[in-house]
Amino acid sequence: MIDGTALALILGALALSLYDASLMLFRDEVVFTHGLRGWRGTLGSGLVLGGRYLALPGAWPPGRPLFRAGWSDGAPSGPRAPMRVLLRALRPLRWATRVQAVLLFVGMPLGLWLQVSHAWMFALLILLYASALGCVAWTWRCRRLFALDRKAFAALAFDVLACPPFAINIVMKLTLRIGLPNAPEDFARRMLPREACDALLRAAHARMHPFASHEEAP
Repeated sequence: MIDGTALALILGALALSLYDASLMLFRDEVVFTHGLRGWRGTLGSGLVLGGRYLALPGAWPPGRPLFRAGWSDGAPSGPRAPMRVLLRALRPLRWATRVQAVLLFVGMPLGLWLQVSHAWMFALLILLYASALGCVAWTWRCRRLFALDRKAFAALAFDVLACPPFAINIVMKLTLRIGLPNAPEDFARRMLPREACDALLRAAHARMHPFASHEEAP
């Protein structure tokens, strides 16, 4: 059995991970994620807090690239690596975060439930931190590709190493900084299936112009 203290630790780690993965979107913002089934776009949930829309697109499965933009944003002004190159560089981090999620949210609770020895639990912690350290090392190696200066890298590394639940979201943290290669509407038309793109654009128009007539929708 898991006692109250251990259960609180597990729930606390889960809450920290969800908090770190949550986004509060403005009315004119969209998030694109890349997974096994390709690209998806979301405007967040129907839950509104302080005039912003809650979105958890990176909460599960972990390690999905996540790009946030406003519909009024234009093309990025600075140089940026091609999307396929970025996705390839992110692949080791994506696998590492999945390992971390299994260790933290499956291995740890299972070990506490089965009351395994302290040596086993210590080994799980070592694996967890070793994986996080590996993510930091890989990010340093690819820092120019990820457009990270030394200050930004140091902040990210501290975040990842100081709190294992935050390490699970390293891919999201990186891709949010990088941004889209072009304007979000152009990106949606290029990357999303036509029906999904049209539905996303209609929903975005309805959110930004709630009193507009249906005939004005794109």
